[in-house]
Amino acid sequence: MTVVLGIFHEAQLFFFVLCAVLLWMGQTTPGKLNPKPGPVEGEYIEVISWAPRVFLYHNFLNKEDADHVVELAGNKVQRSQVVAHGGGATVSSSRTSSGVFIMGEDREDVVIQKLEDKIAKWIQIPKENGEAFYLLRYQPGEEYKPHTDWFRDLAVGTGQRICTVILYLREPEEGGDTTFPSVGLTIAPKAGNALLFWDVTPERKEDSLSLHAGTPVIKGTKWVLTKWIREYKYN
Repeated sequence: MTVVLGIFHEAQLFFFVLCAVLLWMGQTTPGKLNPKPGPVEGEYIEVISWAPRVFLYHNFLNKEDADHVVELAGNKVQRSQVVAHGGGATVSSSRTSSGVFIMGEDREDVVIQKLEDKIAKWIQIPKENGEAFYLLRYQPGEEYKPHTDWFRDLAVGTGQRICTVILYLREPEEGGDTTFPSVGLTIAPKAGNALLFWDVTPERKEDSLSLHAGTPVIKGTKWVLTKWIREYKYN
């Protein structure tokens, strides 16, 4: 347990030091941190907020890979559910999207594995700590009202959800923003981008500022791929 926690803290420390150094250097080259992005082509990471800790990876994936994921599992989505009090899952009016966990043979897909590896490299946490990808479809009028991803009634085992990564696969014509209402942040669902936010503080306490929402899609359809990361290896 002590070794695992040590690795976790070292990964977080590396991430923060890297961000601080790149901010100080003022990097604007592809693949580097760019807190005030200009007309830069290629991949770069933008610091959205430090409280809560929110980062936007521009051009994380290309259109071909995004379309591949939708084609792989898009026909399997069903009405999304939420975690019920005391465990289990239930349908709720607060979450009206449709989704599916990418499991079994689909999880071994070469594109899925490539995205798993890229996320693990970005956040410096082993991919074995991640839950299966959850593919989500939001049609007009569908939303996910403000909520947190960390668990209030945490079961012993794989630990708390410590961070969340959202890959924007296809953007709607209007609506469908990701918002953090406690701090007034709004992130547009631009296809190809990836959003990382931490569900816990650096002290490993549940972060109430990570309260977030998916606003209603007004026109078009939004597709996203979500990855929840746990403290420990997740089975």
